[in-house]
Amino acid sequence: MFKKLKIGGRLRLGFVAVIALMLLMAGVTFVNLGRMEESNRWNTHSYQVLQESGGLLLALVNIETGQRGYSLTGAEASLEPLNAGKTAFEKHLEKIRSLTADNAKQQERLQKLAESYQRWMSGAVEPAIQLRRDIARGVQRMDAAVALEQSAKGKHDMDGMRSVLGELESAESELLTARQAEAMGMRTETRWMLVLGSLLAMLLGMAIAWLVARSITAPVGAVVDAAKKIAAGDCDFELKREVADEIGELVGAVQAVQSNVRALIDDATMLSDAAVAGRFETRADAARHPGEFGKIVSGVNATLDVVVDKLEWYRSIIDAVPFPIHVTDLDMKWTFLNKPFEKLMVEQGYVRDRQDAVGRPCSTANANICKTKNCGIAQLRVGVKESFFDWCGMNCKQDTAPVLNAKGE
Repeated sequence: MFKKLKIGGRLRLGFVAVIALMLLMAGVTFVNLGRMEESNRWNTHSYQVLQESGGLLLALVNIETGQRGYSLTGAEASLEPLNAGKTAFEKHLEKIRSLTADNAKQQERLQKLAESYQRWMSGAVEPAIQLRRDIARGVQRMDAAVALEQSAKGKHDMDGMRSVLGELESAESELLTARQAEAMGMRTETRWMLVLGSLLAMLLGMAIAWLVARSITAPVGAVVDAAKKIAAGDCDFELKREVADEIGELVGAVQAVQSNVRALIDDATMLSDAAVAGRFETRADAARHPGEFGKIVSGVNATLDVVVDKLEWYRSIIDAVPFPIHVTDLDMKWTFLNKPFEKLMVEQGYVRDRQDAVGRPCSTANANICKTKNCGIAQLRVGVKESFFDWCGMNCKQDTAPVLNAKGE
Protein backbone atom coordinates (compact mmCIF):
# COMPACT_ATOMS: atom_id res chain seq x y z
CA MET A 1 0.00 0.00 0.00
CA PHE A 2 2.84 2.41 0.90
CA LYS A 3 4.39 1.95 -2.56
CA LYS A 4 1.09 2.78 -4.26
CA LEU A 5 0.94 6.24 -2.66
CA LYS A 6 2.25 9.35 -4.32
CA ILE A 7 5.24 11.01 -2.67
CA GLY A 8 3.00 13.76 -1.30
CA GLY A 9 0.63 11.10 0.04
CA ARG A 10 3.48 9.35 1.85
CA LEU A 11 4.59 12.60 3.44
CA ARG A 12 1.02 13.40 4.47
CA LEU A 13 0.61 9.89 5.89
CA GLY A 14 3.77 10.36 7.95
CA PHE A 15 2.62 13.72 9.30
CA VAL A 16 -0.84 12.33 10.08
CA ALA A 17 0.67 9.38 11.96
CA VAL A 18 2.90 11.64 14.06
CA ILE A 19 0.07 14.13 14.67
CA ALA A 20 -2.29 11.28 15.61
CA LEU A 21 0.25 10.04 18.15
CA MET A 22 0.69 13.56 19.53
CA LEU A 23 -3.09 13.95 19.77
CA LEU A 24 -3.30 10.63 21.59
CA MET A 25 -0.66 11.82 24.03
CA ALA A 26 -2.49 15.12 24.48
CA GLY A 27 -5.78 13.28 25.01
CA VAL A 28 -4.36 10.93 27.64
CA THR A 29 -2.60 13.85 29.34
CA PHE A 30 -5.81 15.89 29.30
CA VAL A 31 -7.79 12.99 30.80
CA ASN A 32 -5.17 12.39 33.49
CA LEU A 33 -5.00 16.09 34.32
CA GLY A 34 -8.76 16.08 34.67
CA ARG A 35 -8.60 13.05 36.93
CA MET A 36 -5.85 14.67 39.01
CA GLU A 37 -7.87 17.87 39.23
CA GLU A 38 -10.87 15.84 40.41
CA SER A 39 -8.66 13.99 42.87
CA ASN A 40 -7.28 17.30 44.18
CA ARG A 41 -10.82 18.60 44.55
CA TRP A 42 -11.74 15.57 46.65
CA ASN A 43 -8.52 15.95 48.64
CA THR A 44 -9.53 19.52 49.41
CA HIS A 45 -12.93 18.16 50.38
CA SER A 46 -11.28 15.66 52.78
CA TYR A 47 -9.15 18.42 54.31
CA GLN A 48 -12.33 20.44 54.86
CA VAL A 49 -13.99 17.45 56.54
CA LEU A 50 -10.94 16.98 58.77
CA GLN A 51 -10.96 20.70 59.58
CA GLU A 52 -14.64 20.57 60.53
CA SER A 53 -13.99 17.44 62.61
CA GLY A 54 -11.24 19.30 64.46
CA GLY A 55 -13.67 22.17 64.96
CA LEU A 56 -16.22 19.75 66.50
CA LEU A 57 -13.64 18.35 68.88
CA LEU A 58 -12.50 21.85 69.86
CA ALA A 59 -16.15 22.85 70.45
CA LEU A 60 -16.65 19.84 72.73
CA VAL A 61 -13.48 20.70 74.67
CA ASN A 62 -14.65 24.32 75.03
CA ILE A 63 -18.03 23.15 76.30
CA GLU A 64 -16.34 20.82 78.77
CA THR A 65 -13.92 23.58 79.85
CA GLY A 66 -16.72 26.10 80.31
CA GLN A 67 -18.79 23.64 82.33
CA ARG A 68 -15.92 22.75 84.64
CA GLY A 69 -14.87 26.39 85.05
CA TYR A 70 -18.37 27.42 86.03
CA SER A 71 -18.64 24.47 88.41
CA LEU A 72 -15.51 25.67 90.18
CA THR A 73 -16.10 29.44 90.21
CA GLY A 74 -19.80 29.96 89.75
CA ALA A 75 -18.92 33.04 87.65
CA GLU A 76 -21.14 33.56 84.60
CA ALA A 77 -18.07 34.67 82.64
CA SER A 78 -16.76 31.11 82.94
CA LEU A 79 -19.69 29.98 80.74
CA GLU A 80 -18.42 31.94 77.74
CA PRO A 81 -16.34 28.99 76.37
CA LEU A 82 -19.36 26.73 76.84
CA ASN A 83 -21.74 29.03 75.00
CA ALA A 84 -19.21 29.59 72.20
CA GLY A 85 -18.60 25.84 72.02
CA LYS A 86 -22.30 25.07 71.67
CA THR A 87 -22.64 27.56 68.81
CA ALA A 88 -19.48 26.28 67.15
CA PHE A 89 -20.59 22.64 67.53
CA GLU A 90 -23.89 23.26 65.73
CA LYS A 91 -22.13 25.23 62.99
CA HIS A 92 -19.42 22.60 62.40
CA LEU A 93 -21.93 19.74 62.60
CA GLU A 94 -24.12 21.33 59.94
CA LYS A 95 -21.10 21.99 57.72
CA ILE A 96 -19.62 18.51 58.05
CA ARG A 97 -23.00 16.91 57.36
CA SER A 98 -23.19 18.93 54.16
CA LEU A 99 -19.67 17.93 53.14
CA THR A 100 -20.30 14.21 53.71
CA ALA A 101 -23.82 14.08 52.31
CA ASP A 102 -22.68 11.56 49.68
CA ASN A 103 -21.04 9.24 52.28
CA ALA A 104 -23.58 7.09 54.14
CA LYS A 105 -21.00 5.77 56.62
CA GLN A 106 -19.92 9.26 57.63
CA GLN A 107 -23.54 10.33 57.95
CA GLU A 108 -24.13 7.42 60.32
CA ARG A 109 -21.14 8.49 62.43
CA LEU A 110 -22.34 12.09 62.52
CA GLN A 111 -25.80 10.98 63.59
CA LYS A 112 -24.25 8.91 66.35
CA LEU A 113 -22.14 11.95 67.34
CA ALA A 114 -25.22 14.21 67.47
CA GLU A 115 -27.08 11.72 69.64
CA SER A 116 -24.14 11.38 72.01
CA TYR A 117 -23.83 15.17 72.14
CA GLN A 118 -27.47 15.61 73.11
CA ARG A 119 -27.19 12.87 75.70
CA TRP A 120 -23.99 14.40 77.10
CA MET A 121 -25.42 17.89 77.25
CA SER A 122 -28.68 16.81 78.89
CA GLY A 123 -27.16 14.15 81.15
CA ALA A 124 -23.91 15.73 82.29
CA VAL A 125 -23.21 19.33 81.26
CA GLU A 126 -26.57 20.98 81.97
CA PRO A 127 -27.13 19.14 85.34
CA ALA A 128 -23.65 20.27 86.49
CA ILE A 129 -24.43 23.89 85.63
CA GLN A 130 -27.81 23.71 87.32
CA LEU A 131 -26.19 22.18 90.42
CA ARG A 132 -23.66 25.09 90.61
CA ARG A 133 -26.51 27.60 90.35
CA ASP A 134 -28.33 25.81 93.16
CA ILE A 135 -25.16 26.07 95.22
CA ALA A 136 -25.03 29.79 94.51
CA ARG A 137 -28.62 30.14 95.82
CA GLY A 138 -27.72 28.06 98.91
CA VAL A 139 -29.95 25.18 97.88
CA GLN A 140 -26.98 22.82 97.47
CA ARG A 141 -23.56 22.65 99.01
CA MET A 142 -20.18 22.82 97.20
CA ASP A 143 -19.46 19.28 98.21
CA ALA A 144 -22.19 18.16 95.83
CA ALA A 145 -20.41 19.85 92.89
CA VAL A 146 -17.10 18.27 93.84
CA ALA A 147 -18.76 14.90 94.17
CA LEU A 148 -20.39 15.34 90.73
CA GLU A 149 -17.05 16.10 89.07
CA GLN A 150 -15.39 13.19 90.85
CA SER A 151 -18.13 10.87 89.62
CA ALA A 152 -16.99 11.59 86.01
CA LYS A 153 -20.58 11.62 84.89
CA GLY A 154 -20.74 12.09 81.08
CA LYS A 155 -17.18 10.83 80.53
CA HIS A 156 -18.54 7.82 78.67
CA ASP A 157 -20.39 10.08 76.22
CA MET A 158 -17.35 12.37 75.80
CA ASP A 159 -15.09 9.39 75.12
CA GLY A 160 -17.68 8.04 72.67
CA MET A 161 -17.78 11.35 70.81
CA ARG A 162 -13.99 11.45 70.64
CA SER A 163 -14.05 7.89 69.29
CA VAL A 164 -16.66 8.78 66.64
CA LEU A 165 -14.61 11.78 65.56
CA GLY A 166 -11.53 9.56 65.46
CA GLU A 167 -13.32 7.07 63.19
CA LEU A 168 -14.55 9.90 60.98
CA GLU A 169 -11.09 11.39 60.64
CA SER A 170 -9.53 7.95 60.07
CA ALA A 171 -11.97 7.24 57.23
CA GLU A 172 -11.22 10.60 55.61
CA SER A 173 -7.48 10.05 56.06
CA GLU A 174 -7.74 6.68 54.34
CA LEU A 175 -9.63 8.28 51.44
CA LEU A 176 -7.04 11.05 51.33
CA THR A 177 -4.17 8.55 51.27
CA ALA A 178 -5.85 6.51 48.51
CA ARG A 179 -6.46 9.61 46.40
CA GLN A 180 -2.91 10.82 46.90
CA ALA A 181 -1.61 7.42 45.78
CA GLU A 182 -3.93 7.53 42.78
CA ALA A 183 -2.81 11.07 41.94
CA MET A 184 0.84 10.00 42.22
CA GLY A 185 0.12 7.09 39.90
CA MET A 186 -1.56 9.40 37.39
CA ARG A 187 1.36 11.84 37.55
CA THR A 188 3.77 8.99 36.94
CA GLU A 189 1.60 7.66 34.13
CA THR A 190 1.37 11.09 32.54
CA ARG A 191 5.12 11.64 32.88
CA TRP A 192 5.91 8.31 31.22
CA MET A 193 3.27 8.91 28.58
CA LEU A 194 4.91 12.21 27.67
CA VAL A 195 8.42 10.75 27.68
CA LEU A 196 7.60 7.52 25.84
CA GLY A 197 5.11 9.22 23.54
CA SER A 198 7.65 11.86 22.55
CA LEU A 199 10.28 9.18 22.00
CA LEU A 200 7.83 7.08 19.98
CA ALA A 201 6.79 10.12 17.93
CA MET A 202 10.45 10.86 17.21
CA LEU A 203 11.15 7.25 16.24
CA LEU A 204 7.99 7.11 14.14
CA GLY A 205 8.95 10.32 12.38
CA MET A 206 12.45 8.98 11.72
CA ALA A 207 11.07 5.65 10.46
CA ILE A 208 8.62 7.34 8.13
CA ALA A 209 11.33 9.71 6.88
CA TRP A 210 13.60 6.70 6.24
CA LEU A 211 10.83 4.81 4.43
CA VAL A 212 9.93 7.82 2.30
CA ALA A 213 13.60 8.51 1.48
CA ARG A 214 14.21 4.83 0.70
CA SER A 215 11.11 4.63 -1.49
CA ILE A 216 12.45 7.60 -3.46
CA THR A 217 16.23 7.13 -3.59
CA ALA A 218 16.23 3.44 -4.59
CA PRO A 219 13.94 3.85 -7.65
CA VAL A 220 15.66 7.11 -8.60
CA GLY A 221 19.03 5.34 -8.44
CA ALA A 222 17.70 2.59 -10.72
CA VAL A 223 16.38 5.22 -13.16
CA VAL A 224 19.73 7.03 -13.15
CA ASP A 225 21.58 3.76 -13.88
CA ALA A 226 19.13 3.00 -16.69
CA ALA A 227 19.56 6.46 -18.19
CA LYS A 228 23.36 6.06 -18.10
CA LYS A 229 23.09 2.70 -19.88
CA ILE A 230 20.84 4.15 -22.55
CA ALA A 231 23.27 7.07 -22.97
CA ALA A 232 26.09 4.52 -23.40
CA GLY A 233 24.09 2.66 -26.07
CA ASP A 234 23.09 -0.27 -23.83
CA CYS A 235 19.38 -1.01 -23.94
CA ASP A 236 19.65 -4.66 -22.94
CA PHE A 237 18.51 -4.37 -19.31
CA GLU A 238 15.35 -4.77 -17.28
CA LEU A 239 13.92 -1.84 -15.35
CA LYS A 240 11.05 -2.80 -13.03
CA ARG A 241 8.26 -0.44 -12.10
CA GLU A 242 7.48 -1.24 -8.46
CA VAL A 243 5.79 1.95 -7.27
CA ALA A 244 2.80 3.96 -8.50
CA ASP A 245 4.01 7.43 -7.50
CA GLU A 246 5.82 10.09 -9.52
CA ILE A 247 8.97 7.94 -9.45
CA GLY A 248 6.92 5.09 -10.93
CA GLU A 249 5.79 7.43 -13.71
CA LEU A 250 9.43 8.37 -14.32
CA VAL A 251 10.34 4.67 -14.48
CA GLY A 252 7.52 4.15 -16.98
CA ALA A 253 8.84 7.02 -19.12
CA VAL A 254 12.39 5.56 -19.08
CA GLN A 255 10.94 2.14 -19.97
CA ALA A 256 9.20 3.75 -22.95
CA VAL A 257 12.47 5.40 -24.02
CA GLN A 258 14.25 2.06 -23.67
CA SER A 259 11.59 0.30 -25.72
CA ASN A 260 11.62 2.96 -28.45
CA VAL A 261 15.42 3.05 -28.68
CA ARG A 262 15.56 -0.76 -28.71
CA ALA A 263 12.96 -0.86 -31.51
CA LEU A 264 15.03 1.72 -33.42
CA ILE A 265 18.17 -0.37 -32.94
CA ASP A 266 16.34 -3.54 -34.03
CA ASP A 267 15.12 -1.91 -37.24
CA ALA A 268 18.54 -0.40 -37.95
CA THR A 269 20.13 -3.84 -37.47
CA MET A 270 17.48 -5.42 -39.71
CA LEU A 271 18.14 -2.88 -42.49
CA SER A 272 21.90 -3.35 -42.16
CA ASP A 273 21.63 -7.15 -42.33
CA ALA A 274 19.30 -6.89 -45.31
CA ALA A 275 21.70 -4.58 -47.14
CA VAL A 276 24.64 -6.92 -46.48
CA ALA A 277 22.55 -9.80 -47.81
CA GLY A 278 21.71 -7.79 -50.93
CA ARG A 279 18.01 -7.36 -50.03
CA PHE A 280 18.03 -3.71 -50.87
CA GLU A 281 14.25 -3.61 -51.18
CA THR A 282 13.84 -4.19 -47.41
CA ARG A 283 12.42 -1.24 -45.46
CA ALA A 284 11.53 -0.56 -41.82
CA ASP A 285 8.00 0.35 -40.72
CA ALA A 286 8.22 3.98 -39.60
CA ALA A 287 4.65 3.85 -38.24
CA ARG A 288 5.70 1.65 -35.32
CA HIS A 289 8.08 4.35 -34.07
CA PRO A 290 6.56 7.36 -32.26
CA GLY A 291 7.42 11.01 -32.88
CA GLU A 292 10.96 11.88 -33.90
CA PHE A 293 11.94 8.20 -33.86
CA GLY A 294 9.56 7.65 -36.76
CA LYS A 295 11.17 10.52 -38.61
CA ILE A 296 14.58 8.90 -38.16
CA VAL A 297 13.34 5.60 -39.61
CA SER A 298 11.60 7.43 -42.47
CA GLY A 299 14.87 9.24 -43.19
CA VAL A 300 16.82 5.96 -43.28
CA ASN A 301 14.20 4.46 -45.59
CA ALA A 302 14.45 7.52 -47.87
CA THR A 303 18.25 7.29 -47.87
CA LEU A 304 18.04 3.62 -48.85
CA ASP A 305 15.63 4.53 -51.65
CA VAL A 306 18.18 7.02 -53.04
CA VAL A 307 21.04 4.52 -52.67
CA VAL A 308 19.04 1.78 -54.32
CA ASP A 309 18.02 4.13 -57.14
CA LYS A 310 21.68 5.01 -57.69
CA LEU A 311 22.65 1.36 -57.50
CA GLU A 312 20.06 0.44 -60.08
CA TRP A 313 21.19 3.35 -62.22
CA TYR A 314 24.82 2.18 -62.17
CA ARG A 315 23.70 -1.41 -62.69
CA SER A 316 21.73 -0.32 -65.74
CA ILE A 317 24.80 1.45 -67.11
CA ILE A 318 26.89 -1.74 -66.70
CA ASP A 319 24.07 -3.83 -68.17
CA ALA A 320 23.97 -1.49 -71.17
CA VAL A 321 27.63 -2.31 -71.98
CA PRO A 322 27.47 -4.93 -74.82
CA PHE A 323 30.53 -6.79 -73.56
CA PRO A 324 30.33 -9.52 -70.89
CA ILE A 325 31.35 -8.18 -67.47
CA HIS A 326 31.53 -10.09 -64.22
CA VAL A 327 32.80 -9.15 -60.73
CA THR A 328 34.24 -11.45 -58.06
CA ASP A 329 35.32 -11.04 -54.49
CA LEU A 330 38.82 -11.82 -53.22
CA ASP A 331 37.81 -15.47 -52.92
CA MET A 332 37.06 -15.49 -56.64
CA LYS A 333 33.33 -15.87 -56.11
CA TRP A 334 30.87 -13.96 -58.25
CA THR A 335 29.26 -10.89 -56.77
CA PHE A 336 27.80 -9.45 -59.99
CA LEU A 337 27.17 -10.40 -63.64
CA ASN A 338 25.98 -7.90 -66.26
CA LYS A 339 23.23 -8.85 -68.68
CA PRO A 340 25.52 -9.96 -71.57
CA PHE A 341 27.57 -12.22 -69.26
CA GLU A 342 24.40 -13.52 -67.61
CA LYS A 343 23.05 -14.42 -71.08
CA LEU A 344 26.16 -16.45 -71.89
CA MET A 345 26.09 -18.34 -68.55
CA VAL A 346 22.39 -19.11 -68.82
CA GLU A 347 22.73 -20.31 -72.46
CA GLN A 348 25.52 -22.68 -71.44
CA GLY A 349 23.38 -23.93 -68.55
CA TYR A 350 25.86 -22.99 -65.88
CA VAL A 351 23.40 -20.80 -63.87
CA ARG A 352 19.67 -20.06 -63.90
CA ASP A 353 20.17 -16.30 -63.70
CA ARG A 354 22.64 -13.84 -62.28
CA GLN A 355 21.07 -14.00 -58.83
CA ASP A 356 21.78 -17.71 -58.88
CA ALA A 357 25.38 -16.98 -59.87
CA VAL A 358 26.14 -14.74 -56.89
CA GLY A 359 28.35 -16.62 -54.44
CA ARG A 360 29.41 -19.27 -56.97
CA PRO A 361 33.15 -19.57 -57.92
CA CYS A 362 34.02 -17.85 -61.18
CA SER A 363 35.45 -21.19 -62.38
CA THR A 364 31.82 -22.17 -62.94
CA ALA A 365 32.32 -20.57 -66.39
CA ASN A 366 34.54 -23.59 -67.18
CA ALA A 367 37.09 -21.74 -69.33
CA ASN A 368 40.34 -23.54 -70.12
CA ILE A 369 42.33 -21.09 -67.93
CA CYS A 370 40.11 -21.56 -64.87
CA LYS A 371 41.92 -22.88 -61.86
CA THR A 372 45.29 -22.37 -63.56
CA LYS A 373 48.05 -19.79 -63.28
CA ASN A 374 46.73 -18.25 -66.47
CA CYS A 375 43.48 -17.30 -64.77
CA GLY A 376 42.74 -13.61 -65.32
CA ILE A 377 42.69 -12.87 -61.60
CA ALA A 378 45.88 -14.86 -61.03
CA GLN A 379 47.49 -12.90 -63.87
CA LEU A 380 46.26 -9.59 -62.38
CA ARG A 381 47.90 -10.48 -59.09
CA VAL A 382 51.27 -10.61 -60.90
CA GLY A 383 50.60 -7.36 -62.76
CA VAL A 384 49.16 -8.76 -66.01
CA LYS A 385 45.79 -7.29 -66.91
CA GLU A 386 45.15 -9.21 -70.14
CA SER A 387 44.54 -12.92 -70.40
CA PHE A 388 43.61 -15.18 -73.37
CA PHE A 389 41.64 -18.40 -73.31
CA ASP A 390 39.40 -20.71 -75.32
CA TRP A 391 35.79 -21.05 -74.37
CA CYS A 392 32.94 -22.79 -76.13
CA GLY A 393 34.92 -22.96 -79.42
CA MET A 394 35.84 -19.30 -79.29
CA ASN A 395 39.17 -17.57 -78.87
CA CYS A 396 38.62 -15.02 -76.10
CA LYS A 397 40.46 -12.14 -74.49
CA GLN A 398 39.75 -10.92 -70.95
CA ASP A 399 40.71 -7.57 -69.41
CA THR A 400 40.94 -7.78 -65.61
CA ALA A 401 41.01 -4.78 -63.27
CA PRO A 402 40.59 -4.34 -59.50
CA VAL A 403 37.38 -2.78 -58.11
CA LEU A 404 38.21 -0.35 -55.28
CA ASN A 405 36.07 1.14 -52.55
CA ALA A 406 36.04 4.77 -51.43
CA LYS A 407 39.17 4.15 -49.35
CA GLY A 408 41.03 2.74 -52.34
CA GLU A 409 40.93 -0.77 -50.93
